[in-house]
Amino acid sequence: MVPALAWVLYRHSVRHADAIDWQVLTDTGRLWSHGGWLSAAVLLIPVNWALETMKWQFYLRIYTRISFFRAYAAVLSGLVFSLFTPNRVGEYAGRMLLLPPGVIWGVTISSLLGSWSQWIILLAAGIPGVYVLSGVFLPDTPLMVRQGFLVLGMGLSLLLMIGLFQLRLVSVVVRWLPGKRLRLRLWRQLAMLRKYKRRDIAMAMMLAAARYAVYSVQYYLLLRFFDIHPPAGMAIYGIAAIFLAQTSLPLPPLAGLMVRGELALSVWGYYTTDTLAILASAYGLFILNLSFPSLVGAILVIYHNFIKKNR
Repeated sequence: MVPALAWVLYRHSVRHADAIDWQVLTDTGRLWSHGGWLSAAVLLIPVNWALETMKWQFYLRIYTRISFFRAYAAVLSGLVFSLFTPNRVGEYAGRMLLLPPGVIWGVTISSLLGSWSQWIILLAAGIPGVYVLSGVFLPDTPLMVRQGFLVLGMGLSLLLMIGLFQLRLVSVVVRWLPGKRLRLRLWRQLAMLRKYKRRDIAMAMMLAAARYAVYSVQYYLLLRFFDIHPPAGMAIYGIAAIFLAQTSLPLPPLAGLMVRGELALSVWGYYTTDTLAILASAYGLFILNLSFPSLVGAILVIYHNFIKKNR
């Protein structure tokens, strides 16, 4: 992943050579004058993944109960596999490594429900962000088109939320699936969805919203660290729109990194001509929240496998 990130930065530097100030990466004085912004972003890394762990635990506990620290370790181990798969789908398989084999279905379903919750928050925040930014950056777009996008997007997020709070209906739909053997197996697993209580789902949604807020704050802190100063309102809408766009595209990791940079340049280029600062803030968020914790996850996976082999 590090070579891929280096290659992406190189491609951006070739395309935007005239607008890049390489002193952004060599200015050590920035650490003294703006180091507080970076330090705050770093301190929020464990908070970010702690909230993800707690959200996952709420959905997992009808299948099995594990300690917070074991769940936290499983989440970090999942990051190792998520870095090499589109939309981080490998995360589910990584989490299974540190849990008993008998809860594979539970890990999968609870992880999917956690992603479902996070997607609702992404849509609910991102759709208004896209609506506002399209009015600023694409003023020729007809108002009716923008309003239609807003209504459809918010309607979709509302439908997803209603579906999440009516999980028991999912198990009913399984009865009409073809294949008796597959239907019976899915029925046994999805019947567990009836055990979810609405207050538990509501708590998981609150944790998803809190995690989204922490991630957004981290991005804003990095923008300030690199001397990018969008108005507070536009920062909120811009970050929300970028998160929605980069998450909704099922791209392989390398292409996803390219898109992440181009989205950031499109939005924050309105407030600064320092291309490298924009890219550093976008990829810095990626490095802080995925690359560094995934190193810890890799150590946990290696240690777990070593313990298993030497028992």
